[in-house]
Amino acid sequence: MQDRKRVAALILILIAVAVVVSATASVVLYQAAVERERLRLIDLVRSQARLMEAVAEFDQAHLPAGEDAAAATLGQIKTAFTRFQRTGLGASGEFVIGRREGERIVLLLRHRHTGVDFPASIEWSGPTAGPIRAALSGQSGSMVGTDYAGDAVIAAYEPVAILGLGLVAKVDLWEIRARYVRAAALSGLITLIVVAGAAALVYRLIAPVMRSLEESESRVRALLDASRDEMMLLSADGTILAVNAAAEQRLSDARHEGAAIGHGLDRFLPERVAAARMRAIKNVLARGAPVRFEEAIGDRTNDCCIYPVKGADQPSSEVALHAHDVTADRRKEAELRLLYRAIEQSPVSVVVTDPAARILYVNPKFSEITGYSQVEAVGQNPRILQSGNKTKEEYAALWQQLTAGQVWRGEFINRKRSGELYCEVASIAPIKDQNGKITNYVAVKEDVTRLKATEAQLRQAQKMEAIGQLTGGIAHDFNNLLTIIIGNLQLIQESVANDEMLRVFAEDALWSAQRGAELTHRLLAFARRQPLTPTASDLNAVVRGISDLFRRTLGSAIEIREALAESVHPVVVDRSELERALVNLAINARDAMPDGGVLTITTENLTLGENYTARYPDVAPGPYVLLAVTDNGIGMSPETKSRILEPFFTTKPPGRGSGLGLSMVYGFLKQSGGHVSVYSELGRGTTVKLYFPAAPAPMPAVPEKGGRGVAPTFAGQVVLVIEDHERLRKVACAMLARAGFVVLEAGDCESALAQAAAAERLDLVFTDLDLAGGMSGHEIAARVQALRPGVKLLYTTGYSSVPASLPDALSQPPPIVAKPYARGTLLRHIGALLLAGGEPVA
Repeated sequence: MQDRKRVAALILILIAVAVVVSATASVVLYQAAVERERLRLIDLVRSQARLMEAVAEFDQAHLPAGEDAAAATLGQIKTAFTRFQRTGLGASGEFVIGRREGERIVLLLRHRHTGVDFPASIEWSGPTAGPIRAALSGQSGSMVGTDYAGDAVIAAYEPVAILGLGLVAKVDLWEIRARYVRAAALSGLITLIVVAGAAALVYRLIAPVMRSLEESESRVRALLDASRDEMMLLSADGTILAVNAAAEQRLSDARHEGAAIGHGLDRFLPERVAAARMRAIKNVLARGAPVRFEEAIGDRTNDCCIYPVKGADQPSSEVALHAHDVTADRRKEAELRLLYRAIEQSPVSVVVTDPAARILYVNPKFSEITGYSQVEAVGQNPRILQSGNKTKEEYAALWQQLTAGQVWRGEFINRKRSGELYCEVASIAPIKDQNGKITNYVAVKEDVTRLKATEAQLRQAQKMEAIGQLTGGIAHDFNNLLTIIIGNLQLIQESVANDEMLRVFAEDALWSAQRGAELTHRLLAFARRQPLTPTASDLNAVVRGISDLFRRTLGSAIEIREALAESVHPVVVDRSELERALVNLAINARDAMPDGGVLTITTENLTLGENYTARYPDVAPGPYVLLAVTDNGIGMSPETKSRILEPFFTTKPPGRGSGLGLSMVYGFLKQSGGHVSVYSELGRGTTVKLYFPAAPAPMPAVPEKGGRGVAPTFAGQVVLVIEDHERLRKVACAMLARAGFVVLEAGDCESALAQAAAAERLDLVFTDLDLAGGMSGHEIAARVQALRPGVKLLYTTGYSSVPASLPDALSQPPPIVAKPYARGTLLRHIGALLLAGGEPVA
């Protein structure tokens, strides 16, 4: 069937070639005819022009004086051309004589187109004046163009200078073309008839041969299809020329449905297999000898043989392939290879030893973790990793368990080739033969050093959180008590102003209460519950401002150095608390350098990546500004460093420190969204690094708070005090009454709302944020403001700050007075709120 198609294709090609040749010949003949016509017209127009010039010269020489020789000559020429028979120019040929008059050409003579529809003159620069314009310009030659009638012509032109005329001889192109179109059509028809007849004759002659070949091919096909092995005939480029049934079935099952013949091996086989077969084919054709090899296709393995197909006295250009399925024999080998690759690429260490614990094999992960290459490890005993963290008894128990045929699971703290310690979780099992005898041991181990460090960080964070919650609650209760004490002491001070002894006693008691307030402030800072006033700050400006203070106060033995980045991102922090934190760090650095030293303060923009933040669960990756305080003092041991952030932990002698300095720094950083890390070595010094999140965009700075001034009076103004602690409410009311306020008081929500609704006038609501009864000071204030829209709000708290989401009625967070507060502080906040309408004054 394929041979019949090839013969038919050959016949069609012959017919197409004949048609192309005939058409090409016609085009060439047409071009030759055009050229001959052009040369003929040139000769004709030149001879006529010379004749006209001769007649003009004769007339000028022989006509009597006074007669117009040019007019006489032109008349003779017109008469001659009128009588001239145009047999030599064809059906469309003619002579045209013209003369230029201004910007037009007057046509004096035309053989054709003499009717009134054609112009007697044409424009000099018009598109139809080409040939006659060239002649009148003194040129001679030929062109293919458009004549005065707009027809496509081939024209020859010549000037008649003696008469000032131009002569054109032309023939229409359609007349030349028509003759050769008819000839080409006739030639093509004759060619098709001849080729078709020859093709039919050839087909009748070779048809019996083709049938014989088809019968022979059918018998060979039946023989090949009876085999279960794959057989195929391939060309030198890997194209499949013939296949038996087994090969076609497997190729179709492999990747594509349909016939395989005519396609390359890469269509049906994996790239690796197709490339291997192509290399073998090239080898066979180059050597002229068979090649045998094995190949794996999916889960099947073939034993292949490729041998050349030789023709008579011709080099081999085709090969035959025979493939026998040996999958069953190779499956176990493939499984072993897969197991080996899995161990080689395992993400955990794998070690195999003999019964005497000599290392026979280690995988690449073992080398990556320990630093011992496979060459260095093989033949050694696993004790090369021992660090001394396990006792001999523990190792003896391990071996006893293994030799009893049991699996041992546990942890090792081992030593790498570099000397670095690392922690790994291991499972060690005996390997037994078919008789149950132990022939080897295999250990599977995973490095958990980083996991252990992360767990330790998490435990420390949870521990600090628990301590913070405890200290925060205690500090809140103390703040309430201290507010009562400080308020009453201030009231007593005013009452005993004339009694010097009682006044001194009251001042001492007030001083002690204020020191207690400072202590609770530090506890709240550690617990991350102190009220903050964050503003956009430049850490470089803060450092420069406080460095001068350090130089004056830390003593001449301490050298202050600044290593500030040229420009750092702004950060959002409470500046006063930041300065307090720096003072605590500077004091600790001074105490760590009893003989003097260098205190260095550094700033830097940096980005904390995921590799860093993965070790600290509460730190988010992103841009930060680093503020580092470094001393070259005595340093700390690892045990001390692990506890320095805990409240009340101190290494200083009794009376020298409260143990709250660094814990306050820790709480302040956490409350500001930052992070603290400490690096220290004994004898080399300590570096405390404070990481502040960079502000997302430039923020306007908050103006400095005003001075303290004198507390104003508020005679006649009405304030509603909301406080669930009765004694504390009593003190607050007394302070405000002394200032001139009309005071309304409430201990719960219902009472507060009732008084707010009933009061004729209400200027200010002063409420605690943390109220008993299920409703916060925010919610009560919002409801009061809904009743009295113009009322001012002032909060107080023992630790809370304004929450992230306020009630809908509160668009802006009201100011806060932190407990414990003094009477002057409270009145200054109220003065700024009521009298100035601005922020409270500290």
